[in-house]
Amino acid sequence: MTLNKYIFACQKETDLAEATKSNKDPLASYRETLTGGNADKGSDVFHNHQGAQCTRCHTIWEWGGDAGPVLKGVGERLSRQQILESLVVPSAAYSPGYGVFSLEMRDGEAVAGIVASEDETILKIKIGKWSSFTLS
Repeated sequence: MTLNKYIFACQKETDLAEATKSNKDPLASYRETLTGGNADKGSDVFHNHQGAQCTRCHTIWEWGGDAGPVLKGVGERLSRQQILESLVVPSAAYSPGYGVFSLEMRDGEAVAGIVASEDETILKIKIGKWSSFTLS
């Protein structure tokens, strides 16, 4: 692709992003970020941004939390659109095995966590990093 065609294509995508901005679309203000990027700035946000706090839930290269899926290879598993949605509206969709589950027992005890495994007779809920609750 020649430089002029590339610039035109990028401008066309930017124009499309501007045209789709609306108050009803939570991604509207961020669509222009779907093209381009800076790996160093992204790494800085991931590791250091107080508002993002990515590593509280996610692991990348053995570093971070385990409440969310491992991020190594996320660009191969998800489209840019899906990644953007995950960043802007993180609770819009959960990866399998990471959805938050809560229930109230007959005795009034509340249990909340992530479904670790289930079958027809047993439900195992992961609570925090080291404990779990099994309901059968």
